[in-house]
Amino acid sequence: MWYAFDGTGDYVTIDVCTNDYDTKLNLFSGDCSGLNCESGNDDACGIGSMISFLSVSGTTYYIYVQGYGGATGTFDLTVSCEDYSSNLHQDCGGALTICSDGTFDGISSDYGDYQDLNATNADCLSVEHQSQWFVFAPITTGTIGFTLIPSNGIDYDFAIWGPYDYDDVPCPPDEAPLRRSYSALYKPTDLALSAGDYTESPSGDAWVEAITVANDDLNKYYLMLIDNFTADNTSFSFEWNLDGV
Repeated sequence: MWYAFDGTGDYVTIDVCTNDYDTKLNLFSGDCSGLNCESGNDDACGIGSMISFLSVSGTTYYIYVQGYGGATGTFDLTVSCEDYSSNLHQDCGGALTICSDGTFDGISSDYGDYQDLNATNADCLSVEHQSQWFVFAPITTGTIGFTLIPSNGIDYDFAIWGPYDYDDVPCPPDEAPLRRSYSALYKPTDLALSAGDYTESPSGDAWVEAITVANDDLNKYYLMLIDNFTADNTSFSFEWNLDGV
């Protein structure tokens, strides 16, 4: 079934989480003769599905609800709108500023007030599970690397967006990540020189290329998401490996 609504500039959550059969959601903009896929989800809440995104005021959005694999049945569709405002470290709007080049520790039990990932910014990360957001800005040139070490060897993923001018940092991000690892390996994950790739799928080796900071990138801001895919409340340590930065 199809539904339509007009965006208001608010943060919108669409869900069919209370249904009793397997559903899938898709969200489009444009018009019926030329639809643009904005987001999609299958099984964010058990066999139900959910999409969260920051709407654009005046844009018409189309919701497509379908049964996965041809499944049929009744469902409740909920569309809720609210201002995007959060001080939670689990949300982009509450991203923690990193002020030093040392090691820091982290742990999360949920994704905060909002699902900040969507079809525009997630690449293949899909949704947040147990996540934390950070923001940092380099003040000298060089390379940025790190190692993210789960405390008991489970599956952690990360993504980085930017660089942005201070007044133009988008929350949630409005583009694909600059760096992203969605490796399914149960091991530390790294940002390091000579990795050879900038993003990787579940089959990746958990190692993507370091970020080179040029003069034009100085004092600009990067957003970083760290997500516990295993969602088992495991903590992590994060060790910077900086050269010049």
